[in-house]
Amino acid sequence: MNKEESLTVEQQISRLIRSSKCTFQEGSKVLNVKAVKNISVLNYKKGDFGDWNTEYNGIATLLVVDEKNSGNYYENLYNIHGYANVDNDTVVGISTIIFVCKR
Repeated sequence: MNKEESLTVEQQISRLIRSSKCTFQEGSKVLNVKAVKNISVLNYKKGDFGDWNTEYNGIATLLVVDEKNSGNYYENLYNIHGYANVDNDTVVGISTIIFVCKR
């Protein structure tokens, strides 16, 4: 068993979010995220979600640029919601659009 196989689905999704060029969208606004500080996928459910077979929810601390305030960065805690494809407890892909709202 390799290291990837020993990770839970939640851990695999979290790792892919960190390593992919994901877009974090809050309502109609796309956040300019400098870094994903912490992320925890709390749960997921299987189903038919268009191109995806799994929906997940969690929380993340994101370092976001404040374009209204001279480009300074601020940290916020967000609820996250996104989609993935999971096959036999292995995450084979995630949507690069992740929906967020402030906690």
